[in-house]
Amino acid sequence: KRGCCRYPRPDIDSAFSDLRRFLASARILKCLVLRLSSFDSQMERLRLGTTGWKDLTCGLRYLVQFRRLRELELSYVPIKHSHVMRLVNFEGQEEAVTTCSLQLASHAGASSGCSIRIAEQTGDGTATSSTSSAWPAALTPRRCLRRVATSPEDTCFVDVLCQLRDLEDLRLTHAEMVSDVAKVLPTTLAGMRRLKSLDLTRNHISKQAMEEIRQSLPSRVVVEGDDQQTFYFH
Repeated sequence: KRGCCRYPRPDIDSAFSDLRRFLASARILKCLVLRLSSFDSQMERLRLGTTGWKDLTCGLRYLVQFRRLRELELSYVPIKHSHVMRLVNFEGQEEAVTTCSLQLASHAGASSGCSIRIAEQTGDGTATSSTSSAWPAALTPRRCLRRVATSPEDTCFVDVLCQLRDLEDLRLTHAEMVSDVAKVLPTTLAGMRRLKSLDLTRNHISKQAMEEIRQSLPSRVVVEGDDQQTFYFH
């Protein structure tokens, strides 16, 4: 529906498929921010399915190869144990597109909807940007003939996160993350020698688990979100 701030679930799945293709050639991307809306067009809680998580995991795996990513934010992307540990096959055969950064951000808060912001490098080195309320299906960047070729491998979201060793700022907010999942983070982040900030605001993590995370990380890492966790009691 034109002008609607929420999108049908198939369109959102398609957006992550397009995101995967964009990231296949995002060789200079330093900041990636993904913010979903809380609900889809049917007012059902928006959660990525198996295909969406595969596309996200494989897209981030491309960024591991490029070693340029410094900031990563996943907001309103529910993170469950079954999602982060599910193995997917990464073949590294996506068709490359123009070098760009792609940001899914809300119009007026993440609960209201999503938009696409593209920042593309031009031939003379200057950056141009544009914003669209349409999903990536409406975007038609010119295609490059080059392909990124690597050997097939089985990987999962946690493995990929481990390999993003140059991250300085990691934000996993409003992600419905529980304590058991959060406790995996210290091991996952151990190799991030540049990490300065970890934001876990608005999850379901206990104070004890937050303190364990803080104690297990180097003192240089600022952990945010202790007093901004959400719990529901029935």
